[in-house]
Amino acid sequence: MSSQTTLLTIPPDVLYLIFPYLTPKDFLSLTSSAKQLLPYSDDSTYWLGVTRRTFRIPNQPLLRNVRWQALYKKLLTQTKLYMWGDNKSGNLGASALASGPLLDDAYDGTQETPMQRRLRVRRPGRSIPILAYVDNIHVSAVKDFIFASRAPHFVGAVALSHNLTLDSTKTDNVVHYRPTRRHATHVGFPRETMLPNDLGIGIVSDVQCGGWSTVILNSIGSLYIFGLFNGLVYNHPSDIGLRRLTYPPAYPATTKDRYEPSTAIQQYSTGRSSVLGLADDGRVWMWESDQGFQVKPVHVDLVEHRVERVVAGWDRNSMYVTGLGIVYWTSVQDSDLVRGGRRETLAINDTMLIETVTIPGTSYRRGRNDRFFDDSLGGRIGQVTNHVVQSGYIVFTTDLNKVFCYRTTFPMPATDLPEPVELRTFYDATPDNAFTIRDLQGAFARFAVFTEAGSVILGTEDLLNAYYDPSREHDPPSPNVIPSLQTKDIVSLAFGDHHFHALRTNGTVTSFGLEISRCGALGLGEKKHSLLRGVQVQNTLGARDRLPDGEGRTVWFEPLMSVWLADEMKKTMNENEQMVQGTVLRPGEVRERATMLYQGNPQMRQAYADFFEREGAKWENNVTNEGGMGAYFVLKIAAAGWHSATLVLVDEDIAERAREDHIVVLRELSPSPSKQSFDSYEVIHSPGEQLSNAVYGIYEWFWNMGRRFLGLVERNSSREELSRQPESQRASGTEDEAHLTYSWTGKPFPRLRLPDGTPMPGEVPLTE
Repeated sequence: MSSQTTLLTIPPDVLYLIFPYLTPKDFLSLTSSAKQLLPYSDDSTYWLGVTRRTFRIPNQPLLRNVRWQALYKKLLTQTKLYMWGDNKSGNLGASALASGPLLDDAYDGTQETPMQRRLRVRRPGRSIPILAYVDNIHVSAVKDFIFASRAPHFVGAVALSHNLTLDSTKTDNVVHYRPTRRHATHVGFPRETMLPNDLGIGIVSDVQCGGWSTVILNSIGSLYIFGLFNGLVYNHPSDIGLRRLTYPPAYPATTKDRYEPSTAIQQYSTGRSSVLGLADDGRVWMWESDQGFQVKPVHVDLVEHRVERVVAGWDRNSMYVTGLGIVYWTSVQDSDLVRGGRRETLAINDTMLIETVTIPGTSYRRGRNDRFFDDSLGGRIGQVTNHVVQSGYIVFTTDLNKVFCYRTTFPMPATDLPEPVELRTFYDATPDNAFTIRDLQGAFARFAVFTEAGSVILGTEDLLNAYYDPSREHDPPSPNVIPSLQTKDIVSLAFGDHHFHALRTNGTVTSFGLEISRCGALGLGEKKHSLLRGVQVQNTLGARDRLPDGEGRTVWFEPLMSVWLADEMKKTMNENEQMVQGTVLRPGEVRERATMLYQGNPQMRQAYADFFEREGAKWENNVTNEGGMGAYFVLKIAAAGWHSATLVLVDEDIAERAREDHIVVLRELSPSPSKQSFDSYEVIHSPGEQLSNAVYGIYEWFWNMGRRFLGLVERNSSREELSRQPESQRASGTEDEAHLTYSWTGKPFPRLRLPDGTPMPGEVPLTE
């Protein structure tokens, strides 16, 4: 009699073949049904596969050493989109178009509570308290007020208590919220972007930036865009909010309930003014407006040859076709070579036939038994492993660990095409014993080669021009090697026009370069706040504020850290007498240090930049973090033009505990100088707002002068509101009253040692 086969007797290799066909719910049910199966529940192979399929995550080094089951859970609930930089084209989405709690209903995930209505901003540009008064203790508004409703601009809230009856009438000596300008033209500090509920976007799995746009891909393969395709045209549409990229009527879009392989995008690329998408069934889609069209090369059979990837660029678009190589073409809007016209053909066939150029030698495919001594052009070049499209060039790498570039002239002659040029100076740019290429990344006029040893080598358009300069008599210049990028923890680089970001294995982002007209592209703070982060501010028209060459600074995503910078910057403008550690400081004690900082003293700038970089790195030091990812863990960084975007895993529990760690309780009534520290520091973005506030200030001054003339006390709206409350709800005002304040409030503006060891001028003790 043969023994009966049960689930527990199935060999492990057979179980591993069954697991990929199970949903996460079925998989966990199966592995929890028996003690012998329980060890399989954390199988990294299963969770890696299901995470990539569910969220369409590309293979990137950042995710090589993570617990995939934990990452799957985080991606379901914690993925958020943050953006910053220039917003003139609406490319930053709702975060830059909202003013604090005054969010449009379409962007608010919860119903407004009575407390939210009571704390609405009543006058644009003025601060409101966000810590309410309960039982003689200032506590924050209910957590649901802002953080649970995912409103990103409530930068000062800290939920210390959740089930209390709050009284928002106590407005003196409270931490303030700083409202931002509505319809901001730029954002200098990362803000969470609110996604409309009615579009049903779900989980965002990828983000990329175009010249005037930001494009996101969700987990089911649909593309959405903020902003404009081409910001240089004058007849652009009035609706530049988030919208879905569409297909011709014959191709229904994939949805959550209906999978369409012809319109489900597995990989996409955003260029300066176009978007390319590769569908699950191999179709190539292109968008130069909200409705896309299918592109097919005139002389290429995409049924016989499979498209592996698409890469969009500044003025050229490309694809890598198996058995054919790298194929590129010019923008359809700029091309006069499209057969049958442009829009006329699209209206009939929904497909655009395009003239293309194939880069010679890029079709080579190495077989299993091939040796590395093939003398053909393809054999000398090797099999293409990756390519990027630059302004006027295509740069690609091969399995022979070689780097090549090709000038993308269009159109090309049908015969005698030039061969790719090898960038030989890259091989000696680093001290690596063996130059082994791990990755190639780039956009516009810059690119980077990553080696297995951890080196990052930067190339520029000038370097490529030098290789093609016929008058060159000497060797081409060497690529750029920035010491701060040779730390073996760089995952990816994202390049804008003048700035770029580095994503590190610990989930942090570092900014480099400059920003034009204080557009905030570096993400280091609003306007002069970025002085404290090391940005050299130029007070000229069209200023090019920059970080020194090769110097990077960490981008912060915690909103309260923006408040910290604003408060520290306000201290530099304090002309009043201060009491610090029992010592009365003369008025303007900080003036000399502040003046040196404002005037761009390099040693002063370096000292403060290093100080705030170190202090910012300690923000979560006192918070227990079992997962090791921190409150904000960046999965993807993107940049283009003058703006940037990130996908961030946000652990609200860790973030809230870190905020609480920076709140302290004072057991005495604070005198007026302390109250003065809590006044909001406003950054006025427009002359209209300045005029509005000035007029209101003049009105208030004349009103109070009239009351003085009549022998009346000055008007105090806070006192009037409090007087209308029942006696039982009024504050006692005793000396034992407890107040909440930030940990940095009441401390003097830091006085440090300069890099050469010289102490900064001032009277306060040195901050070591």
